[in-house]
Amino acid sequence: MNVYPVPSRVNGYDGAGLVMAAVSHGEAVKLAYLRDICPDYDGKESPSDWLVWGGGVKNAV
Repeated sequence: MNVYPVPSRVNGYDGAGLVMAAVSHGEAVKLAYLRDICPDYDGKESPSDWLVWGGGVKNAV
């Protein structure tokens, strides 16, 4: 898993929660919170949740 810095200037960033990020030059530039894009999300904040709630990625890993 890659970890990238998220500058505070990114719109909508509140400092907590799993996000899917568009990355440019090693820095997040646009975010989508898992809790906002998956209505059935259970609130668990572990990276493995992306494999469950991220839309079928689990079988590709």
